[in-house]
Amino acid sequence: MHTIFAESQLQQLDWQIAYHKEEAASPQKWVNAQVPGAVQLDVMSGEEYAQPWWYGDNFRQFDWMESWYFTYKTRFKKPVLKRGERLFFFSKGIDYQFKMYLNSQKIWEQEGMFTYVDLDITDYLERENELKIVLMPIPTIGVPYEKGKETYRQNARESVKPAVSYGWDWHPRLVTRGIWDETGLIVRNQSRFCDVKLDYSLNEALTDADISLGIEGNEIAGKKIRWILTDPEGKIVVDKQFLVNDDKSISYHSLPEIKLLWPNGYGLPSLYSSKLLLLDQNNRVLEQHAERIGFRKVRLIMNEKLQEESDFPKTRSVAPMSLEINNRRIFAKGSNWVHPELFVGLITSELYRKQLILAQKANFNLLRVWGGGITNKEVFYDICDELGIMVWQEFPLACNNYTDDEKYLKVLEQEARSIIDRIKKHACLAIWSGGMNCSTAGAG
Repeated sequence: MHTIFAESQLQQLDWQIAYHKEEAASPQKWVNAQVPGAVQLDVMSGEEYAQPWWYGDNFRQFDWMESWYFTYKTRFKKPVLKRGERLFFFSKGIDYQFKMYLNSQKIWEQEGMFTYVDLDITDYLERENELKIVLMPIPTIGVPYEKGKETYRQNARESVKPAVSYGWDWHPRLVTRGIWDETGLIVRNQSRFCDVKLDYSLNEALTDADISLGIEGNEIAGKKIRWILTDPEGKIVVDKQFLVNDDKSISYHSLPEIKLLWPNGYGLPSLYSSKLLLLDQNNRVLEQHAERIGFRKVRLIMNEKLQEESDFPKTRSVAPMSLEINNRRIFAKGSNWVHPELFVGLITSELYRKQLILAQKANFNLLRVWGGGITNKEVFYDICDELGIMVWQEFPLACNNYTDDEKYLKVLEQEARSIIDRIKKHACLAIWSGGMNCSTAGAG
């Protein structure tokens, strides 16, 4: 289920962090924490560490943290809530395994950094509140670290954590943890959207779209919904209102003469804007949801000239398949994408945009999001939508003989569902891939 609200509504919190050897220990020394961020950066800022941390082998000074517990804590007052309002804790990413306590009562535990945390904490509130998030030590299967070898990454094979952080030929052993994406408190109505699915099918000529709008909500039965769709030039092409009979609803609409979305170099990345308003009986707006949609047809097709021989000098055989966008075969030009910061909590929309614009100016139209790294933050895909850069998305699996352990598979399913649910709505998504070099002799 994809949580619905505007990020601007998040109330930021002031956090502190401490480390302790045993889970139940009560640490005495607390330092200020940056959120989003990483535990290594917070401890480094509060203690004496060699600088710059990335120089030479300075990153090794973080190794001891892997087996320790870390606790974030914050305090806040109970807000004044109007009738029908609830207070939620929301986070887009906590890395990796953790337990949450509000006023010393455990309210949540989770393994997985790509599944959002969305908790109604209203009934746990006191006048003054203390929230703690206890991070478990990093996942490991006990393989020791050997300098100059990549065997340490085998410790990632029973977790859905980026294998690259355990060490790669181009990446140091630096297993990050912490609150790595947008996190805070939000006041929401009892009647609210929980999930919105905007799907479509195109006719054979790719001129018309049949759109289905699926809505799931909490206490939305009997409420009205207004749906507004505007084209890339800002012209309203759909403006309809309908009554919701229960907490699940679906509406259909046919849209003629659509503007197709094209990848970089083949046309404009035309995006439509969809806006949903949840209205009460007096037409008062209870909640709204906005997203963008790009109409395109994507096919992976076999190359008919695969067996064709040629005397022309070339460095490799003909590619076995090609991408076809909107019934036109395209020449995919791009690169491997890895996250642009070792500490992924430091990745900002500005950094994403800067690097993706460079890719666009280099005439790239496809980026393969490498399975050894993270599934990127939401804004990465938003910017790819805008720039016409297609995404080949791998799941966070790479170069390991992954286990069939039931506990691990349950976490993998949870994370895969969360990743799919979040990314599938983006027009930039062109290809799903299971992972990178899984279950091979070269898996380390």
